[in-house]
Amino acid sequence: MDKFGVKESIVISLVVTPIALVLGILSAGAGHGDYFLAKILFPYTLLSTVVFETINNFFLLVAITQSPIYGIILALSVRSDKFKVVSSLLIAIHILFVVLCFLLIGENF
Repeated sequence: MDKFGVKESIVISLVVTPIALVLGILSAGAGHGDYFLAKILFPYTLLSTVVFETINNFFLLVAITQSPIYGIILALSVRSDKFKVVSSLLIAIHILFVVLCFLLIGENF
């Protein structure tokens, strides 16, 4: 695998983030949607609604920075030749939180 830099990862994540945010917002349907895509794309933020019953500013920031953080983690893992392990772990954690979203979040989200 080619060495992919942190800068490139951030640039890609800056392209992906607004697209994911728009899809998540559309899924929310101004509060009348099913939040399906939002739960898949931003599980940490949506899980916060279990405790706070709303999406507060901190967890909005978590949603906005999630993709860049993933990109940085993956870029650093390429540099250390641990990409397969790190990417598998990152995917597993993300999927775990997505599953928790669908199990724990009530009718409002």
